[in-house]
Amino acid sequence: MILLVDVGNTALKTALFDGSKILLCLFENLDWSVISNVIYSHVATTKQLAVLIEVAQRKSVPIYKAVVSKECAGVSCGYANYQTLGIDRWLVVLACANELTSENRDVIIIDSGTATTVDIVNHKKQHLGGWILPGLDLLVDSIASRAEKVFVDEKTPFKAEFGVNTPAALKNGCLISTLGAIQYAISLLDNEPLLVFAGGYGMLLKDQMPLELNQQAIYSEDLIFKGLLVWYQNEVNS
Repeated sequence: MILLVDVGNTALKTALFDGSKILLCLFENLDWSVISNVIYSHVATTKQLAVLIEVAQRKSVPIYKAVVSKECAGVSCGYANYQTLGIDRWLVVLACANELTSENRDVIIIDSGTATTVDIVNHKKQHLGGWILPGLDLLVDSIASRAEKVFVDEKTPFKAEFGVNTPAALKNGCLISTLGAIQYAISLLDNEPLLVFAGGYGMLLKDQMPLELNQQAIYSEDLIFKGLLVWYQNEVNS
């Protein structure tokens, strides 16, 4: 099996690929006897990643670190200086371009965690670039920490509606600003794009996103792992 590793800003996530499907798993429960290769990406260095790499090296398991390239799997990067694009964004772009674009449909990818990233892949498998926004928690914290009389609590949920108290007004305003960015991205495209949500707040954004009649939206919890496989199959195992 291939071990797929995603190291984000706040967590390390692992999955196994058995040749046909991706199986999410816990780092602590890995059975190294069945692992043939390790493919990983990281936007932050963690102690867990260092331990994982050390174990793989000790067991002589090949390790491959995914990197951004100008083109991969027929997908062109939207950044002129492509090395500066975050690997996490590149991998979800590869995954969506490989699976979800069609002759007349573009894709908007919304990956929401510590930051919320919005990336566009058109029907020609061209990455058109995107945006980096503060994640919902960062938005809330940035206002609550700078405005003396604005406060928040853990019990108040994010909802796409008017807030009738300060915590709700703050959290709902942060949610609406993020949904507004997605709607503006839709307005910049010529067709009805597919919306693909991922990340810890991806399902919330999908559920709260107002959709037009022909609009489609999905949530994927293994998008970055699919991107790691696309990268590996085209850059290492081709």
